[in-house]
Amino acid sequence: MNEKRLPWKPLCPPPPETGSSIVLFCCGGPRSEGGTTPNLKTIVIGRCYNYITLINPTSRESCGRGSIVDLIEILQHRGFKWTCTDDDPMFGSVELNSLNPGTVEYVNIKLVFDLRGPFIESCGRGSIVDLIEILQHRGFKWTCTDNDPIVLFCCGGPRSEGGTTPNLKTIVIGRCYNYITLINPTSRCDCKEVWRLFEEAVAPRSSCSIQVKDYQEMFSIMPQNSPCHQFLFWSKTRWTMEAYTALMEQVYTLEDTLVGYVFNQLVWCRHHQHAAGGVRQRGFLTPTCESGGKVPTPPPGAEWSTGPHHPVYSLWRQASQEFAEAACGNITVLLNGSIHSAFNRESMFGSVELNSLNPGTVEYVNIKVVFDLRGPFIESCGRGSIVDLIEILQHRGFKWTCTDNDPTLKMLQCVRSPQDPSCQMCSTSLLQTQGPADCVKVWSAFERAYVGRDPCQVPVEAYDHLISTAPPHPTCDRFAAVACGSTTVMLDGSSTTPFSPTRADCTDKSLKDLRKELAPGIQYICKEVT
Repeated sequence: MNEKRLPWKPLCPPPPETGSSIVLFCCGGPRSEGGTTPNLKTIVIGRCYNYITLINPTSRESCGRGSIVDLIEILQHRGFKWTCTDDDPMFGSVELNSLNPGTVEYVNIKLVFDLRGPFIESCGRGSIVDLIEILQHRGFKWTCTDNDPIVLFCCGGPRSEGGTTPNLKTIVIGRCYNYITLINPTSRCDCKEVWRLFEEAVAPRSSCSIQVKDYQEMFSIMPQNSPCHQFLFWSKTRWTMEAYTALMEQVYTLEDTLVGYVFNQLVWCRHHQHAAGGVRQRGFLTPTCESGGKVPTPPPGAEWSTGPHHPVYSLWRQASQEFAEAACGNITVLLNGSIHSAFNRESMFGSVELNSLNPGTVEYVNIKVVFDLRGPFIESCGRGSIVDLIEILQHRGFKWTCTDNDPTLKMLQCVRSPQDPSCQMCSTSLLQTQGPADCVKVWSAFERAYVGRDPCQVPVEAYDHLISTAPPHPTCDRFAAVACGSTTVMLDGSSTTPFSPTRADCTDKSLKDLRKELAPGIQYICKEVT
C-alpha cells in the first residue's frame, strides 16, 4: 500500500536540552508542518517490529542481537555461567544419538528446499552424506528423498508457525499511529483504545468462539473514509494487487483502510492457561492456533485457521463486509486466470464482498483477469468460473466490463520477472539487506543522534550509530555504496531531470553525459518505456 511522504521544513524551535526527550508537537498542533512527527517513538518501534516480524523475519533476535543480549548481561552481572546457541541442532546432538536401531525400522530423510533455492545440500551432497554414513555405521536402514512432493509448507515458517504474530501489540499500535499520522492524517482515532477493545474482544473467549459481533465496538472507533471510483477487490492475486496499488495512486483496497492497514497479515488467537496454584490466566497463544470447520478461504499469505469463529476470520469478515457496503462508482476486481475457480464462492470476495455490493451505488464492476506470464491460461472472461461471476452481476443488475491480460498488469509482472521471454526488458536485481537488531535500541540510537542538537544542523555522521544498529541504510550515498549486480535507474522523461533540462530520451546529450560519469567497467543500457 502507498505511504505518502509529507514535506519537511526546518521550522522547529531551539533544540531540547541534552538528556531530555525529543519535543513533540513543536511547531503548533498535532499535525505540525515541519515539526517532529506526532507519536514518533511508537511509530518507529512499531515499524521496526513490523519489519523484523513480517517483512524480513530472518532479522529476528539471536545470541548476539536484541533482548537476548540483555538477558546475557543480566546473567553475567548476577554471576551465572551461561551458554547460548542459535538454531540449536537438537536432532544432531540429542535425538539422533537416542534412536534405537532395534526398534526403528527405517529412517526416511526428506529434504525440503525453498522454491527458488538456493539448492545447497541434497541426499548426495554436503552434511546429509555425513548423516547417512552415521546411520549406516549404527546399522539403520534408511531412505533419502530430495523435493518430496508430499511435503507441504502449511504453517508459515519462522514468523509465528500458525500462532499469534510476535510483538503483536507493538505492531498494531505502531501501525495505527503511522496510519493516522502519515498515511491518512485526516483520520482521527485513539490507537491505544483500538488495542484495548481488540484485546477485550479476543481475551474472554477461546480461539474458536469469536464472532463478528465481538469486534463491533472496536470497528465503531476506526473510521473508514472511502473515495468513490477507486475501490479495488481481489482474490488470489495479492502480489498483483500490491504492485498495482503502488503504481496507481487512485486505487483503494481493504488494506488501505485503517482496520485493513493495521491488521494486514497479522495472526492472533487466545487460549487459557493454568498458572501455579490453579489460578486461571489468559494470554495470546504463540506456537499454534486451534482450528475448526470449513469457512471461506483466507487470503494468500494469511496464516490463520479455517474455524468458523476463528478470531482472524471473524475480523476480516466484518472488515470485508463494511468495505464492500461502502463501495461506490466504478469498482475493479482482480482475478487469477491461471488457477481453477478464479471466482470462488467460498473466498472472502465470493462469499462476503460480492453479496455486500450495492447495485444502487456501484456504477460499473470492472473485472481484470491476470495470468502468470507462462500460464497456464485456465480461465478468462469467456471461460470458467468468471462466466458465473458475470451471470451473478447481470442477475443483480450490475453493469460490468471484463478484460483479459490488462497491459498495465502485464507490465508489472515483467518488472518482477524481466528475464521472462514474454518480457523484453532489462534485468534487475533486488538489494538484500539485513533487518534491524532491536527496535528499542534503534529508537535510542535515533534519539542519541538528535537530542541536544540544532534540528537544522544535525550532521550525517550523527546517525552512524543508528545505521550500525539498523543495517538498512537510510541515506542515499550509503544505499548506492552497497548496490551490486544489475541496477536500474528510472528517470522521468516528461519532466526536468538532473541530467536533462528538457524532455529526456535515450539520445539526449545529457544522458550521454550521465554515461560518462559512470565508473569504468560499468555497462550501460538505456530503454524508453511509455
